[in-house]
Amino acid sequence: NWQSSVFTVEPSASILQASTRYYYRCFAANAESTTLGVIKSFIMPEVVATPAPWWAEAEEGEGGWRNSDWFGSFLPFANGWLYHDDLGWLYAIDDDADGLWLWQKDLGWLWTIEGVFPHLYRNEIRNWLLYLTTNDGQAYLYRYEDGAVISLAR
Repeated sequence: NWQSSVFTVEPSASILQASTRYYYRCFAANAESTTLGVIKSFIMPEVVATPAPWWAEAEEGEGGWRNSDWFGSFLPFANGWLYHDDLGWLYAIDDDADGLWLWQKDLGWLWTIEGVFPHLYRNEIRNWLLYLTTNDGQAYLYRYEDGAVISLAR
């Protein structure tokens, strides 16, 4: 009577040391004998910690919404998109220096950081915008380039 099983062994990561070679051998045993497999080895890779998303420190509210002291209320998604309560849909990328690049469909790439927001650097025109307010579904921004107030439909 032949039986076959597939199984995995997952030792605790705290037991295995990074950059260390480990040897293992499969075996089969029954009442009659034990059969040993080929000796194989692997080197345990370095564990690379995944950095927390840029918004991890923002207070979490109901439904996954976050509230940042400096950036306001927003709903982040794992794919990088977020819905900002005032500015609408934005694609966000951490700049690895505590700043934030935001892509907005009408404005393109914008940059800001804590202590600078509500000012947004607009890469396309190499000049600054100032988020003023949101009213009736429209976000209003001051464009320093020409002194105009522009609106964004959310």
